[in-house]
Amino acid sequence: MSTREFLARIFDNRIAWALGSVLGLGAALLDLRSVTRWPYAICVCGIALFLTLLQPRWAWRWTLLASLVLPAVVLLSGEWGPYRVDQFDVFYGLVPAGIGTLLGLGLRKTASFRRPPPTRLPPEESSDRQTAHMATTIKSQPTRLAITPIPAAMGRLARYKGLRT
Repeated sequence: MSTREFLARIFDNRIAWALGSVLGLGAALLDLRSVTRWPYAICVCGIALFLTLLQPRWAWRWTLLASLVLPAVVLLSGEWGPYRVDQFDVFYGLVPAGIGTLLGLGLRKTASFRRPPPTRLPPEESSDRQTAHMATTIKSQPTRLAITPIPAAMGRLARYKGLRT
């Protein structure tokens, strides 16, 4: 996978990225104006949870997006707010965002267990006959391919060792 393909897969859902950035900016501004860190922690956890439920593939990116907006805002604006004393504390959002991401993945997994499996309908005789034949052929080919080379290899081995003429 090239770098371009990797970045294209990460940024595949632009709406989710825009929504996460706007919500993260709101949470960062809330944190800079608040005297306690609990509202920010709850907001970041909720943002990561929401984005993971929205797009669960490569969920680690939502953890980073939700938690790294605050350091970006602080660095770009120069307003450290409550982080003047210990500037490394701007990264504490990684923990609640990680918890939100894990909760989102767990909820998705639980929801998929509760969803009934898809039903298989018998193929219609007129229009889907060719599709059913292709499905049967494709289904039976891997088994045939897995079994066929074994006797051929055994025959070559026997000829090599001189056991068979």
